Amino acid sequence: MESFKEISDRCGCDKSIGHNYHEIYPQFLEPLRNRFFNLLEIGIGAGNSYSLWANYFPFAKIYGLDISVKRIDPRGEIFEGDQSNLEDLKLLISNVGRCKVVIDDGSHVADHQIGTFEYLFEFLLDSGGIYIIEDIETSYWRADAKIYGYETGHLNIIDYFTRYNHDVNSHIHGRHNKLGIKSVTYYENCIIITKRQETENIAKPYYWNMQLP
Repeated sequence: MESFKEISDRCGCDKSIGHNYHEIYPQFLEPLRNRFFNLLEIGIGAGNSYSLWANYFPFAKIYGLDISVKRIDPRGEIFEGDQSNLEDLKLLISNVGRCKVVIDDGSHVADHQIGTFEYLFEFLLDSGGIYIIEDIETSYWRADAKIYGYETGHLNIIDYFTRYNHDVNSHIHGRHNKLGIKSVTYYENCIIITKRQETENIAKPYYWNMQLP
């Protein structure tokens, strides 16, 4: 069976050519190789990523959201829409339902990445699912720098995500983990967030007097 990197290289996908995502993604994605589930990639583009996912996950339904691409085939569908538009995200959910894996390779603007995450992680990502935010490098750019016609702005997604680090330990401090975050992993130019299983047994808080920083 071909590895993630072998398939990505063969498909000409930048996840292994230009990025080192092949070094971390299999740790999360390999257990899903032969399962039936829905996958969504935002910013799926002309087809290299689509081919990667279709080959890596032979039984998955592959969906995409892209600002300039629309396509339907037997393996899935790409919807035309803007991730910064809430109505487009709502329409996406109504058409796709739940997804086990979501990859945000869209605008790369921190404000869009965070807004999309907070909405789709809660309403589209399945229990036990995996959410990946790629290309977080723009958080280190000048605020007036532009990408795909958008200014990157002052918001830094790495700093912003520190608020979710405490959610991972909600069973200790007792604060409500609204999104059901199980883990947050930072890697080269990406953040990988997993969601708790709905049936997962969470221990009751035991440090009742603990105060968060």
